[in-house]
Amino acid sequence: MQFLRNTCNIDCEPFPYSSALDHRKELENTRGRVKSQLETIHEQHNPYQYDEDDPVVREVEIKRAEAIKNLFKSITVGRQEFIQLLTDECIAKLGPPPCKYAFIGLGSQATELVTPYSDLEFAILIEEGKDDDDTQRYFQNLTHYLHLKIINLGETILPAMAIPSLNDFLSEDPEKDWFFDSVTPRGFSFDGFMPWASKTPFGRDKTKSKPSVSLIQTPAKLAEYQQLHIAVAEGYHLSDILRRVSYLTGDESLVDEYMDKIFLHHHPPPPASLRSRVTASAASAGSSIDNLRRLLIEKFSTNRHHAANPENKEATRVFLTQTFESYGLDVTMQAFTSKTRSQGKNIIGTLPGRHTGTPADRPVLLAAHYDTVRDSPGVIDNGSGLAALLESARLITSQSCRKPNHTIIFVAFDFEESGKEGSEAYVSDVLLPYLNETGIPLANFQGAMSMDPLLNYNNTEGSQYIPPEFDMVPDPDNTYDNVAADGFRGNFIGIYGRRDYDAHLYSPMLQAWNGSAQYRAETLLMPLRDVYQEGPSDPFWPVYRELLRSDHASFWKNNPDLKAIQISDTGQFRGRMQQCYHQECDNIQLMTEEGLVFLKKTTDAVTITLRLLAGVEENCTDPDGPTPSATPSGAGIALQVAILAAGLRTALLAVIVG
Repeated sequence: MQFLRNTCNIDCEPFPYSSALDHRKELENTRGRVKSQLETIHEQHNPYQYDEDDPVVREVEIKRAEAIKNLFKSITVGRQEFIQLLTDECIAKLGPPPCKYAFIGLGSQATELVTPYSDLEFAILIEEGKDDDDTQRYFQNLTHYLHLKIINLGETILPAMAIPSLNDFLSEDPEKDWFFDSVTPRGFSFDGFMPWASKTPFGRDKTKSKPSVSLIQTPAKLAEYQQLHIAVAEGYHLSDILRRVSYLTGDESLVDEYMDKIFLHHHPPPPASLRSRVTASAASAGSSIDNLRRLLIEKFSTNRHHAANPENKEATRVFLTQTFESYGLDVTMQAFTSKTRSQGKNIIGTLPGRHTGTPADRPVLLAAHYDTVRDSPGVIDNGSGLAALLESARLITSQSCRKPNHTIIFVAFDFEESGKEGSEAYVSDVLLPYLNETGIPLANFQGAMSMDPLLNYNNTEGSQYIPPEFDMVPDPDNTYDNVAADGFRGNFIGIYGRRDYDAHLYSPMLQAWNGSAQYRAETLLMPLRDVYQEGPSDPFWPVYRELLRSDHASFWKNNPDLKAIQISDTGQFRGRMQQCYHQECDNIQLMTEEGLVFLKKTTDAVTITLRLLAGVEENCTDPDGPTPSATPSGAGIALQVAILAAGLRTALLAVIVG
């Protein structure tokens, strides 16, 4: 009552004390219901009653995880309704808001991992063009009034109030942060005022190292926390929290507007000049389904394991080398010794550009691995990636007048199935020495795109499995929800990378993909730069670790300044590959016409992306070169370019010339 009169200048009757008691009772009832539901879940889905090797355990654990996930969703909805009720009571006393607004939930409320005891983290969006002193004053008063109501529930500990005489968190004197509240029960309360917390509309006061923060903002202003320099200054925590939000109350259109702004920050469209080049490239991409099919049937349908089928693995190397040579690429073979003392060989085809061998070069790389596991023919994993690699190389080199400005590197990696040893050897012994000797900054390596695998397309509802843990990670792109809303269909290409750091690769790739309802693209992007250093301490490391299975991760592991992404059909998580991954049944029987269309679309998209990044000339009237037979011979198509052979081979560290 005193707050309304003295601060808000409102003379009105207060809510009766019984209202606060009703709110406390609602909290108690909610907690009782949740406890009862947890006991029911444990009775109905208890994996501990079985031997750990019993096949039924996995099925029970899946059902248990799904039941708990649904319980979390139910708690989240109940919490939202409770917050709406409290907010509506506050507005009834303060009067109508001066503009459109929306409360957005943060943290566990947004990730649907909230419990009946979780604190409240939220922000307020206000209408664009209405951010003036009166508007700010209204929503600050609304936040204060809501805070008083929640304090009245009796579960806000005193240190969370940051009272300077009790807990001065800004002081360097530890004796000024002395009070510990051992009396007040911990439960439903505002996120604390500590500088490392403060995820409420009140924000945070200025500290010695960071500016003040306000979380009462327009969608455009709040989205600015995603800008790289601001995110870095904040230590990424705040920007991560603000990436995934949920609607609580108010005008939901503001939440949609905010999420659109967030998406644009992380997926900036290429400049207009580049967008026009993407469109032009799309018209001439021209990959051949017939060629992709022939490559898979004739060349990549038999085991390529170094011990199980060394003859065919060597024949594959010869074929890759001859094919690269027929396209006029400068071909080298990098030999290395694996950890098991087996001989591995990476096949490297280089298309020099105008700046190759100079500090002005900005190389870009496309890769796929050609080895298989011992017991699999490897048609999908990874014959499909190899077919796309060769077809993209054909398209890039088939018009001699399309000379790139920058080096384009095509690599068939060996020993991916043995811990990514081939790509690790390439990065450490070939790529980095070339960049160093040529004086190219690491930031000017435009990045590596690893294709693994690409053929597995399944538009059947329920064909796509995504581990439930993926729904728990902060993800502004809402990939899990998107797939779930589409009926868990395996109809999308997956792009794995690091948010912001690899945007130079995944943004043009998404633009080039130009998806539809039938052929979609989804991103799985980690909010980490130095994945191998930062990752193990991240609470979502078990999820992020699943995104490090292919050769792109070798670039990050060697140096986090190297950009890389994986382009994948999600491998073992889709359709028949859930049973056939690394098995004998990964054979030509899995190839479908829909899958070939999907493979062609991926090949076209990576080709467009390569042309874009390498600065390939678009003013070219030469027709695309003919599609070669599956086994080309001789020089074939020759590029009319001057190969900087000596300088390039020096940078390649005396690799064996193919």
